[in-house]
Amino acid sequence: RHLPETLMRLVLHDCPVNDRHLPLIAEQCHRLVHLVLMGGIFSDDGLVAIITVNPALEDVIVVAPRTMIQSNTITYRTVESLVTHCKNLKQFVCPGQSRIAQVATVEYLKAHCFSLELCDV
Repeated sequence: RHLPETLMRLVLHDCPVNDRHLPLIAEQCHRLVHLVLMGGIFSDDGLVAIITVNPALEDVIVVAPRTMIQSNTITYRTVESLVTHCKNLKQFVCPGQSRIAQVATVEYLKAHCFSLELCDV
């Protein structure tokens, strides 16, 4: 399906979208400021694809399905991509991801993303 290239806010809540869809979205959307993905299963591959082409991202919120308490599909690769590409990042919310659920992740993001207001990992 076609998405407008001028799209600035993408909110997907309990949609049947997963990691393989994010590169397709990334091909069409290069001006995202707000990205909210709730209820899907995503990994570094999909997130990095969308982060690298959307340097204006300020909010990145990724929440696994309610039936999942913990996951390990998102790693420092996504965090590095945010630091490299999203200089105006204000919010990064990605709970339940065991590989990045550390104080060091929050400190690293705060040290490199000077606009960061909320980091919940």
